[in-house]
Amino acid sequence: MDDENLFQVNKNPIFRTRVPVLALLMPLFLSLFSPMAQFSVEVQAQENPAGVSPEDIWSQDYINQVFPWGQHGNPDLTQFRDYYDYFSMKERMQTLAAYYPEFLQFHEGLLGGVNARGVQMTLDDYKGWHYNHPSPWIKITGNVQGGDYNPFNDDDGNYADRPDVMLVGNHHAREWMSYEVPMFFLETVAHYYGKAGIDNDGDGL
Repeated sequence: MDDENLFQVNKNPIFRTRVPVLALLMPLFLSLFSPMAQFSVEVQAQENPAGVSPEDIWSQDYINQVFPWGQHGNPDLTQFRDYYDYFSMKERMQTLAAYYPEFLQFHEGLLGGVNARGVQMTLDDYKGWHYNHPSPWIKITGNVQGGDYNPFNDDDGNYADRPDVMLVGNHHAREWMSYEVPMFFLETVAHYYGKAGIDNDGDGL
């Protein structure tokens, strides 16, 4: 096509309108048909084998969300049918630490000292700003009574080859679930600590 014919094609109003319309319709077609294809694949992947019910795969406790811990405590709280508050959470943490002293250690607040920013901190600096409760916390590690002592945290069980991991809950008022997540984690660790390969859903795997 020479330059003259190319110029004539570009001047053709039909040619000039078809290209933008096609460019606009292409994303529409892709957005309509791609989810349909993906949905069909996901549905096929989620289909259960014929004749298999939840009772055939999982234990009754797993189906009904009955957790294997909580024989020593308020069952409504330990089975997470009710919400913890500050006092019930603190009591449960103390109970677990008393039952599992080999790897759990209960604490309230921090003793303080000079922090990493060079600021002098005291026990009062680590209390809640409204009720002034020291924040309860649990140290979890093997042989928690041994290791090095940390005067800032007032805790034992510090080992140079074990990195620290902190799980924090209840940053703000009325965040009920922020109690439950750390407590569920604590219950799970306390119950399954040292038990490798537990079939916790009863499916034989």
